[in-house]
Amino acid sequence: MSYLVCDQCGGYYELHENESPDDFESCECGGNLKEVENLKNLWQCINVECDYKEYGEKDDTCPKCGKSFYKVDIDESRRIFTLKNKCKADPDYLNKNKRFNTVGAIIIAYLVTGFLIFLLRFIPDILLGNVLTIFITIFGGFVATYLAKSNEPIIGLYYGLVDLVGRIHLIIIFKFQYTFLFILFLILIPVFGLFGGYLEKMLSSRLKKR
Repeated sequence: MSYLVCDQCGGYYELHENESPDDFESCECGGNLKEVENLKNLWQCINVECDYKEYGEKDDTCPKCGKSFYKVDIDESRRIFTLKNKCKADPDYLNKNKRFNTVGAIIIAYLVTGFLIFLLRFIPDILLGNVLTIFITIFGGFVATYLAKSNEPIIGLYYGLVDLVGRIHLIIIFKFQYTFLFILFLILIPVFGLFGGYLEKMLSSRLKKR
């Protein structure tokens, strides 16, 4: 099984057993078609300010901007094509629609979750408070990823690392008691943040499909 993917609009067509790539000249939009084995390993220039759209191979670099090609799936590829078209039509498009840089997004998420965790002090049930703390940490990774311009799940991991450093400082200042579960939670904080980042990414992808 293989597919033909358009390097202009990101549309794709699944080839049947009796069909050949030579049977198709171009996409309906006029773009060139490239045969690929699956829709999860597409290599292309992800610099949205560069209008080069053709797919390449793993070690290729963009002939226009010189940046390395990155592996994307078909949904991400379509999003990149859309942004490239918008940037080409309006060179100032990114500045008009940007959110926050990575540092700003993480700081805002950290402040929001810090306030929520502060509110947990008023919950008498310790077990419930611990469970909510995990969900708040995941939520922090979600918020940081959503607010960041790059909108990549790894932003959630960065948030988790910042959150971890903040909690270690609190441990030193207030001399919390160490338990196995407490140490395990500290170790998993970056993982929770990364999970929140992936949740945001998945939700954004599904909303864009509608």
